[in-house]
Amino acid sequence: MKLPPISNNKLSSTKEGSIIKIQTRHDHGSIITHSQIFQSVEHLVRALSNLHERLHHSVNLYLLQSPVTFVSIGEYIFPCILILFPFVIRAISLLFIEIDSFQPNFVGLSILTITVHSFFVYFLARYMNPTFLGMIYVNLLFTWYRFVKPRFLTKTTKDLRQSLLFMAYVFVLYSHAPLVLIHVSLAYFSAIYWVILWGLYGRGKESSSIEFVGGIVNIFLVIVSWPPVLIVPYMFQEFTDYVCLVYIPLHLFLTLLVVL
Repeated sequence: MKLPPISNNKLSSTKEGSIIKIQTRHDHGSIITHSQIFQSVEHLVRALSNLHERLHHSVNLYLLQSPVTFVSIGEYIFPCILILFPFVIRAISLLFIEIDSFQPNFVGLSILTITVHSFFVYFLARYMNPTFLGMIYVNLLFTWYRFVKPRFLTKTTKDLRQSLLFMAYVFVLYSHAPLVLIHVSLAYFSAIYWVILWGLYGRGKESSSIEFVGGIVNIFLVIVSWPPVLIVPYMFQEFTDYVCLVYIPLHLFLTLLVVL
């Protein structure tokens, strides 16, 4: 079998800088046999196996800056932790400072409601028409107002809001921890996005003079951050796993907190 000028076809792996560089050596005008092709494939598999071993069995934990340098997870994970650190501080303050007013039953029913509706969103996005997303939100509010909130009429709105807000912060942290390992660039974008959004939420709730303005701002945030308005058509072309499993539940948390 005669191929274009790619000869000897011997593959070698050499260490250059901090990574392994795979090279081929060429002799023009030579004929390659089947055995040489299979031998080259074998060398290539071995070189990639050695590279995988050097990268601790996961190429997802490294960001390549150039052909010879990379940034490991031990370096790029710290900025993401610092971005999410306000959620840690806020969650700890809600847990220890206002632990006496925490409502576990209310939080449990609210999380169950959000989980069920998030599953329906995922099912619609994957197997049906995601344009029915608005109906999911309407059903969420109906279920929550009809079956969840009436059970806690004796509790203050502040206690219910603080309890649900604590779980929302915890979900932000737990959902972004694996995201840093799987898709670090998406994790950075998502962490900054939710830090800003949750930072804007609740402005004016503690001051009666601007409570109305704060409520309008919160409603505006819910509408603007609703997935079909901005996220899916412009940032994501479809309802990806991140949108269905991370973004939608967080937005449902925000929606319940605003209408509470």
